[in-house]
Amino acid sequence: KCLLPCIIHRMLTGLTLPIRVFAVWQIQCAVELSGQTQPKPTTKPLLTVAVPVYNEVATLLEIHQRVLSVPLDLEILYVDDGSTDGSREVLLEQIAGSDARVRVVLHDVNQGKGAAIMTAIKHASGELFIVQDADLEYEPLDYLSLVKVFGVPDVQVVYGSRFLRRR
Repeated sequence: KCLLPCIIHRMLTGLTLPIRVFAVWQIQCAVELSGQTQPKPTTKPLLTVAVPVYNEVATLLEIHQRVLSVPLDLEILYVDDGSTDGSREVLLEQIAGSDARVRVVLHDVNQGKGAAIMTAIKHASGELFIVQDADLEYEPLDYLSLVKVFGVPDVQVVYGSRFLRRR
């Protein structure tokens, strides 16, 4: 089993490194509409998991449970990017409010995955940031291996690959 393709990076006092991301995670329970702001959690989690969502109704609840089961101090930030398949309703009715570590942000119209990730970065409060696709392609338990590397001094970015063998 290989590490998920992702980039995890350390948040730098409101500034973030230029990144391309491929996975997402947790945040405080709430719902936000595009353009509205909401206070970040008062305690800073270790990891923000950003989950861009666009028409993923079939896998949303499963990925939500998998991410919640990861034994890390995290927040999950779902960004719905204008879904039309019922994903938005699942987020609002079943996921938002289900756990204090979860927050949902809504785009009024589809803006693309990059815009969803930028929205997540803007709302993230974790020391570390990772993107988790909502389609079950990546294994959330792989976050443990990625986060462990940040114990090495001066590490700012960790790249994972599903094409490399685990060592």
